[in-house]
Amino acid sequence: MGTQTFILEIRKPRNSVFFPTYKTETQSNFSVSVFSKDDLGDNVEKLIAKLIERFQDVIDEGKFSAVSNVDARQPDWRPFSGDDDIPFIKNSFKSL
Repeated sequence: MGTQTFILEIRKPRNSVFFPTYKTETQSNFSVSVFSKDDLGDNVEKLIAKLIERFQDVIDEGKFSAVSNVDARQPDWRPFSGDDDIPFIKNSFKSL
């Protein structure tokens, strides 16, 4: 993937996104950055397969949170931290 990491974000109208099909049907509940379309595919089924391929090993190691590592161009995966990650997620939703 271009950014080396799949990033989930809160949908904003100005974001450039596409809505992958689900079981060959159009849907408008799940969007993906247009920058990830070539890497992930144009339907939910392909997207899931690509994410499993790319991230299952990291998840199996109990790591869910990535700290960017610009010099190595690869994320530094770490275990999920209740002290850091949960407050970050809660604060992100407060700004909605």
